[in-house]
Amino acid sequence: MRGDILVAVSTKLVMKKYSLIMFVLALITLVLSACGGKGPLPPADTNSPSISLTSPTNGAQSVSVSSSITITFSEAMDASTINERTITLSMGTGNVPGSVTYSDMTAVFKPASSLDPETIYTVTVDGGVKDVAGNAMVTPVGFIFITGTVQSPTTTTITAPAVTYGANGIVTVTVSSATGTPTGNVSLTIDGGTAVVHDLTSGSTTFTIPSPSAGSHALNAAYAAQGNFGASLASGTLIVSKASTSTGVTSSLNPSTSGDLVTFTATVAPSTATGTVTFKDNTTVLGTGTLSGGVAKLSTSALSVASHSITAVYSSDTNFASSTSSTLTQTVQKRPH
Repeated sequence: MRGDILVAVSTKLVMKKYSLIMFVLALITLVLSACGGKGPLPPADTNSPSISLTSPTNGAQSVSVSSSITITFSEAMDASTINERTITLSMGTGNVPGSVTYSDMTAVFKPASSLDPETIYTVTVDGGVKDVAGNAMVTPVGFIFITGTVQSPTTTTITAPAVTYGANGIVTVTVSSATGTPTGNVSLTIDGGTAVVHDLTSGSTTFTIPSPSAGSHALNAAYAAQGNFGASLASGTLIVSKASTSTGVTSSLNPSTSGDLVTFTATVAPSTATGTVTFKDNTTVLGTGTLSGGVAKLSTSALSVASHSITAVYSSDTNFASSTSSTLTQTVQKRPH
């Protein structure tokens, strides 16, 4: 009789354990089902969209006056942000009426009427467009094209002398033709930015670029056909070199005694330079300091008893070139007993 009771109790425990296991399995199945059975959700999209393809392409010539403009994005976009406010077509200072549709990552701007022949048009995609995750484009994007056919051929040239950072870039655009002096205006874009339009005077005009950053800047000029003169394009490069700097170094205690804390101060001019300064004892690196207001410091008490040749080397930044100070002789004497 007692054995029968034990068997019954044991059976009940097994059944409870089995029921608990089945409940856990059912719960896991429910969770996986709610997640689509695919495990953890992928990380959220935080990348800004970009433009992968346009038609017409930037700088295209002889574009049909009946053309629509197509813009293909790098990913699926929020269709509610693709409209006539965020995608515009302009001629000079006025916008061209038209409608915008969006499908399968591609937006289409259809002008309300035929475009003017032999005219420069600018397409602008505003930074307000967003992808389906809500990420906006980082900056507006623009490109230009020219409609119509060439009449009397013209040649557009760009002259852009190299400058040093801190100076204005001076870009001269000249339009010439074998049949006379072209009139009208030309547009200039810098690094694919918004086009700036100037009128021609005796076939040329000059653009001033205020204090461009150091580096190589892409220039594109476009002349729209006017009168008997056909359209033409030109490309060029504005080279801006880094501005020179000067570096000096001083010591807080010279001569010093073995074990003394010595602070070396490097001063870099212009004071707007950024980056780091490396302090050296001959060829041995003592350490680095970060510039703040043109000053970097390094303190050390590890100099041995000797004469040390200390220099400060500025590493350069985007707009300023590197420089090295003259040698400072740091004398470290024995500590008296």
